[in-house]
Amino acid sequence: MNDLARASESTIQVVILVGGLGTRLRAALPDLPKPIAPVRGRPFLEYLLADLKKSGIKHIVFCVGYQAEKIEAHFGDGARYAMQVEYSRERELLGTAGALKLAQPFIASEDFLMLNGDCYNDVDFQGLLLQHQSTPASATLVAAYLEDRMRFGSLKIDSEKRVLGFEEKGAATGAGFINAGYYAFNRSILNLIPAGEVCSLERDIFPQLVESGKMFAFENHGAFIDIGLPEEWRRAENLLPQLK
Repeated sequence: MNDLARASESTIQVVILVGGLGTRLRAALPDLPKPIAPVRGRPFLEYLLADLKKSGIKHIVFCVGYQAEKIEAHFGDGARYAMQVEYSRERELLGTAGALKLAQPFIASEDFLMLNGDCYNDVDFQGLLLQHQSTPASATLVAAYLEDRMRFGSLKIDSEKRVLGFEEKGAATGAGFINAGYYAFNRSILNLIPAGEVCSLERDIFPQLVESGKMFAFENHGAFIDIGLPEEWRRAENLLPQLK
């Protein structure tokens, strides 16, 4: 392991967005926030934390909102997972970028990770950080390779792994790369987000980064799942690794 990876693992923070309403899964899980949907009897978020811990990453900031008390009651301060867990609490929904901006006081590291709490990627976090820190990127997204990308939209990526644009859902079919909801960010991205306003990373911030050439893709061929739909949540039973 080189010095860059060692430093990243020991100091990196991870912001996990878990405050959304989860409307598409509400019929199947009316009493639980989507990120703690049970998979083989364990909350979905535990699978994300297990992967992070395996990579030596132990400092988590949950951006909570809808049914926050259930997430906080389960994970507490993180001691039971040998991790440090803190909470940034939305009083009203601010969008993905607004929630990230609200968490700014918790983010001390120059580079940090952000994960959507309803997605799982079998990804090399060390490799993601190494690529991110070796380019002029303000943001590096995990680009998951799917045989059928129609439901998710797709990415335009050049030979240097720079993101050139995003295609809407249904615009492209067949195999290709999609935005998988995992990111490495530089703190500079926080300067682009207005404080206290509803703001979307996908609609408001990422287009600025694409235009400036500051968004890159980390291409990943590992397992990917988005539990936003009931059928995908059920598929997670067979896809996610067994937890000890």
